[in-house]
Amino acid sequence: MRDPAGDPAALELLLVQRNRLADRMRPPWWYLAGIAVLSALVFAVPFTSRLQGISRWPIFAAALAITIGTIATERFLVDRDLLAAAIVVAALAVVAEVAAQEVALRGIRQEVRAGGGVA
Repeated sequence: MRDPAGDPAALELLLVQRNRLADRMRPPWWYLAGIAVLSALVFAVPFTSRLQGISRWPIFAAALAITIGTIATERFLVDRDLLAAAIVVAALAVVAEVAAQEVALRGIRQEVRAGGGVA
């Protein structure tokens, strides 16, 4: 195989191909919508400071730990072509996150019933 670095025509063809590829790279419709929704939720967290007596940090820390652990584990499994295992990990993480949110909501409800939590 010859070295294309010395061939201006080959380099020009490569540049054209890369430009065409770059022009075709578009995220799916749901990607940007999902990013917008997640960003809105993250940026809405300061507004929860209106709830008095309820600590949001344990909820945030549990969610962050689940997210980071899941992403790291999925990446490890995907890199080793263990896609089925990565899907199982993702599904378990969703279940864990929902369970953690249920526990957090139960605590918030108890706090409100006890007279706290409302500004």
